[in-house]
Amino acid sequence: MSDAKNVAFFDVDHALVTCRILPSFLECESGSERTRYRGLAGRTVTEVAAAGEAWFERKLGTRHLFHLPLLRAFDRHRNMGHLTVLMSSGFSACLDPISDYVGADIVLGSMPEVRGDRYTGELLKFRDGAGKAEATRQLLANTGIPRSLAYAYGSDSSDFEMLSTVDNPVVVWSDPVLADMVRFHSWRWVRGIEDMVHAQ
Repeated sequence: MSDAKNVAFFDVDHALVTCRILPSFLECESGSERTRYRGLAGRTVTEVAAAGEAWFERKLGTRHLFHLPLLRAFDRHRNMGHLTVLMSSGFSACLDPISDYVGADIVLGSMPEVRGDRYTGELLKFRDGAGKAEATRQLLANTGIPRSLAYAYGSDSSDFEMLSTVDNPVVVWSDPVLADMVRFHSWRWVRGIEDMVHAQ
């Protein structure tokens, strides 16, 4: 574990990147995030990891994968020596290429079950809103970094609990519930992806 004195948590989906990575990777828009994992059943870890790398290269080639204000914020934290953490309901096959590209220290995503070298389609851990908040609190406890030196970036109302665990929350402005929190708590915010598209 890093000896960094500050930490920055970044929600990936519709925050650091401009899409929800799990449905984009699995090319499945229907069903809940949990049920989408069933489509992995029977596929090998190696096969899915290779598919994740190919998916990332395709998305990167569009030049629209990363939300640039968040990518710049990530780079600032990393360059200041802060511990950088990616948070997502996605999993390693689609998160690892993103992490490698941006240089994240830690990735906290969902954990699909694997038996032998194949996915079962079941989930051992689902990193939803509550799961992100739990992981944030656990990492702060494990590192000893106080919440006053912790930052969190989130874009969805489900991220509210995670954002509330740190003293320096930053909202990616687009979700109306979080927009209310920005006004009520005087939280910092950056322009959301939908807002940027509408402004063009």
